[in-house]
Amino acid sequence: MLLLVAPHAEFPHMDAVRSAVGIGGIYDIPGLLAAHPDYSDFVDLAFSASQHESASPRHVAQTARAGARHVRFLVVHSTTDEIMNIDQALDFAPQLVRAGYQDVTLAVRDLGPHITCVGEREFLRMAAAFVGHQPSA
Repeated sequence: MLLLVAPHAEFPHMDAVRSAVGIGGIYDIPGLLAAHPDYSDFVDLAFSASQHESASPRHVAQTARAGARHVRFLVVHSTTDEIMNIDQALDFAPQLVRAGYQDVTLAVRDLGPHITCVGEREFLRMAAAFVGHQPSA
C-alpha cells in the first residue's frame, strides 16, 4: 500500500496499477504500537522510531498521489484475526477517501485467523471479483 500512496521514483510503473487488495495489514505503525506495545521488538527489526510515520500508509496518504488517483482499494480485515487489530483497517480505509481516492471498499468479516485468512476461499473470491477476474470453479 505504501508504494501506491507515496511517490517513488524507483518504481515508475506503479501508475499502471489499477487495483490493490490489503488484508490484515499494518497501515499505521504508531497506532499498532499504541494498541500492542509488545510488538515493538518486531517493528524495531524493520524500522527505526523516526521512520514509523513515514513507513505507515495511513500517515503518508494525505493527498491522493497524482499518478494513482484511479487506483481502486479493497481493505479487508478478518474479525477473527488474533494478531492485527481491526483499527488498522477501520482507520486506513477512510483516510484513503479523505486523501482523494474515489474507489475504496472496506470489508470486515470472519475470514479466519491472521496466518490463514489470505488463503480462505471467500477472501480469494472477494479479491478476484474486486480486481475483475472470475475465479475458477
